Amino acid sequence: PLDRALGWRPLDPRLWILRARQQLEKGDLSGGRASVALALTLEPNAVESHLLKASILATQGARIASERAFRTALANIASPPSPSLISHLVTSLPPDALGRAAPRARLPFMLLAPQILEQSPKHALALARPRAFASPPDPEAVALRVRAAMAIEDDLLARVEARHLTRLQPDENRSYLLFAQTNRVRGEPARERETQATLRAALQRESLRSPRYVHLLLVESLAVSRDVPALRQALANYETAPRTARDLTGRGFRQWRSNVLQRAKEAIRTAPGGAPEEPR
Repeated sequence: PLDRALGWRPLDPRLWILRARQQLEKGDLSGGRASVALALTLEPNAVESHLLKASILATQGARIASERAFRTALANIASPPSPSLISHLVTSLPPDALGRAAPRARLPFMLLAPQILEQSPKHALALARPRAFASPPDPEAVALRVRAAMAIEDDLLARVEARHLTRLQPDENRSYLLFAQTNRVRGEPARERETQATLRAALQRESLRSPRYVHLLLVESLAVSRDVPALRQALANYETAPRTARDLTGRGFRQWRSNVLQRAKEAIRTAPGGAPEEPR
């Protein structure tokens, strides 16, 4: 059937990739390599063809050429990759090799990042490295490294990258959320105080994207450390903070806000001094 299809459509690169796979399954390496070369001639930017070429080169022991083919494949990703493609990447390439093959362009990086993080945080760290260490650094890559470091429980790296993100994007909610999360992992009071100092400094910025969000992060941190006088003041500051068009309003945010305010209420209720006023 494949021979007949090729007779009808000899310029269809997908058929030549099917032919290449059949040849490789039979151990015909040279035939598979020739079919892949023809597929790439017909469609030079085909991701699947470059991935198959990379696998053939790896089988032949041509590591550098194989990584080059992987790099070309990843650079041409223009739509969300399938889970099977991500699995192929993380099983075919060690993290360092994926880092060397990582796309430098924003679109393929953003398409790959969340799925690679889900399947292998160590690979995600390596994927983000070129863009995170570029000049200027890419905040998306730095944020990915924060999340990946947290996933593999490298607390020091997570905190370093989170602090870096607050400098790269000092007006963004995400910077302070990740900073607070990385400092809370071990439950150390000194880290929580560091978070609170950073959030208070952020609230002095006139260009802060959403002061109410950062006020809530401070409320959450003070509820964790059970600093009741400061918590009462932080709640009052949150209530009087001006609303802006950039404030979050989605369902996930509303649920988080409700949880934070409930936790703050409980921290004050169980401390000496009585129940607080109901936060709005």
